[in-house]
Amino acid sequence: AVSWSYDGKYVYALHVDMLLRIWDVRAKSIVVEKKIINSRAVGYLEPLPGDRIAVSYNEKKQEVRILNHQLEEVAARTFETAPVPLRLRYHFTGLLVAQTCKATKINFLNAKDLSDVYEFNCPDMIFAAAPEIIQPDPDGDRLMDLTVIMAGNVAQHLRLTVDKSHLPIKFPPMPVLETELTPEKYMADENFELKTLALNPTVKEEEVVDEGPQEEVVQIVTRYRYLNAESDPPRNYFTYLPVGIVPNMEFNEICTNGKQFAFIGQGNPSQICFMNLDKPTRYPINGAPCIKDPHKSTVSYITYSPHNPNLLMSAGDDGKIRLWDVPDVLKQDITEPRISLQMPKRVGLAKFSDAVRNLVLATCLTPEIAIWDLNKEKQIRSFQKQCPSVVQDSTFNSLSNAVYSVFKDGTVSVFDPRSEDPVVATGQCHPGPRHRRILDLPDYNRFATFGVSKKGWREISIWDPANLSAPLKTVELDTQSSPLLPMYEEGSGVIYCGGKGDGNVPFVELCRDDRIIA
Repeated sequence: AVSWSYDGKYVYALHVDMLLRIWDVRAKSIVVEKKIINSRAVGYLEPLPGDRIAVSYNEKKQEVRILNHQLEEVAARTFETAPVPLRLRYHFTGLLVAQTCKATKINFLNAKDLSDVYEFNCPDMIFAAAPEIIQPDPDGDRLMDLTVIMAGNVAQHLRLTVDKSHLPIKFPPMPVLETELTPEKYMADENFELKTLALNPTVKEEEVVDEGPQEEVVQIVTRYRYLNAESDPPRNYFTYLPVGIVPNMEFNEICTNGKQFAFIGQGNPSQICFMNLDKPTRYPINGAPCIKDPHKSTVSYITYSPHNPNLLMSAGDDGKIRLWDVPDVLKQDITEPRISLQMPKRVGLAKFSDAVRNLVLATCLTPEIAIWDLNKEKQIRSFQKQCPSVVQDSTFNSLSNAVYSVFKDGTVSVFDPRSEDPVVATGQCHPGPRHRRILDLPDYNRFATFGVSKKGWREISIWDPANLSAPLKTVELDTQSSPLLPMYEEGSGVIYCGGKGDGNVPFVELCRDDRIIA
């Protein structure tokens, strides 16, 4: 690594054998040199004001040292084990931005003693981060702006702000990188004079009035703020399951009634296979009893009834919705459904109502949203003109007096399914091209939509069904490409936002105050 000194008088050079030299360029001589460690390593240099230099290198663990111009150690710190050293960037506020390539966090350190000031965590890998040379407003709350290169070749703008209780910010003088010094004048022993710009706030600090002892108010930000969960490794696994390769990219290919789980099997036509939850084991080599050829084509959706755990509903590319009686233990294949319903085209989803027994909502590619009465085996409502494009997801609310839907063109809608010609409230969500999902939040009388932003970020939006002009809040999750499979846990206010192929399951917590999402 090579770097100029902060005042431009010297050049620092760190060699691969970890020999650090300070050169006087004009005299063509070495001022001082020192071996940092007695082995070869990769390292970085970052000049600091006050004739100091920060050296970062990797010796089993990440090491950072601050040295003076005599190469005497002023401060030192050991970080975590990593294959590469920390990349350091100095900001005139006195902070060192420390970042490891392909890590998920950025450390902000005090450039005097390397103590922690702040840590920024990101769900995606960060390749590089650098503070921007921008003059801050001394009356504002912005401390620093950074440009961050993340996984997927995404450049993100990161802004650090200060809480209102600590305003105004007392900035040190900002260096102005302007000079009329030419190389000829420099080589003739004329030195660079660093100009600075005073950043004095125009807003006067408010006088602090001592009002005596005050009752401490404790605000709970979130119950899960410091939760760092690891999965409990199971004693046994379900192995060699004949799961279909891609039976349905947008929805789960698995469902459970608490005693057994069903999943869409491989092959075309698809089978519906079952395994008992109390006996984790290998799927039988010669197969097991299943629902044979439920749709004579691909199965698109399966779900158990919330009112009858032995009733399974399936939907398929053949436009049929079928209900199956499934015993707790299957001893032979199931070939005949209890009920078979027909829709014009491929059925994308079919969901039971939680509030009304034997009431089903289904969608197809017509596009159409249909309500079925299973007792009469009859379609009692058909909503086609209420569908501006293909339905990507739809669901009843907890009382089944409203249907929430999201469409391929980004429209989100709410209407009363009990009316033959309902008034439809609409809005716009998630402009990205990938599949959208919708989820009822009965504890909050709201609903959530999931999709992708224009920049490719997977995001979640919380909506008030009474006002679809704009979401109450939108939060970006990550830049993974897989579709989300969100689930809501009633009572806890937690939405789990795992996706197909993801290595983790991020979650968000809802709250009842103005934050919407904690």
